Amino acid sequence: MSHPVNPGNYSESGDYPPATSDPATGAGYTDAGYTEPASGYAEPVAGYSETAETGYGSSAYVAPSGGSYAAGSTSTSSSGISDVSVGEIMGKISADMSTLMRQELQLAKAELTVEAKKATAGVAMLAAAGVAGFFLLMFALITLWQALASLFDEDAWSALVVTVLLAVVAGVLALMGKKKMQQVNPKPEQTIETLQEAPSALKPSNR
Repeated sequence: MSHPVNPGNYSESGDYPPATSDPATGAGYTDAGYTEPASGYAEPVAGYSETAETGYGSSAYVAPSGGSYAAGSTSTSSSGISDVSVGEIMGKISADMSTLMRQELQLAKAELTVEAKKATAGVAMLAAAGVAGFFLLMFALITLWQALASLFDEDAWSALVVTVLLAVVAGVLALMGKKKMQQVNPKPEQTIETLQEAPSALKPSNR
């Protein structure tokens, strides 16, 4: 950068030449030394400066780099991770385990209710088969009695027909009741499956 200077030589004592300056920019040599142009960037002076921003006469520190820090102001940085104590974590785990156990009990109750309904239907059919079997036995005895008396009377054939009919009904009901009872599962399969999956769900995942 060239600076306008006064033609001539320096004095032997090393003083600056007579003061000269550029009227347009104000740059040049003065008695105090070289003066930069008025336009351009002015570095802030480091130190404390008063500010009326808060109305209380608080001071603001001006850093050498140009930044400032107002007294009394705070700056917080959110790291995205909240500070949680071990007690809070254990409390949450305990609450989650209690909720899980309640849900598992409700699931087991629902499964057992469905299975109980199946068992009730099967027991009812078996009870009906038992009643029919009772009458079957009764009519079988009557048939036998009438058969023995057939040598003298033909009414035994009617008792035999009734006996056969009751035998068919009792056999059908017994087979249906047995089929229903085979469908009953005393173990709550879904509850057992979820309980087996619970330990693996509580383990921390390896990433």
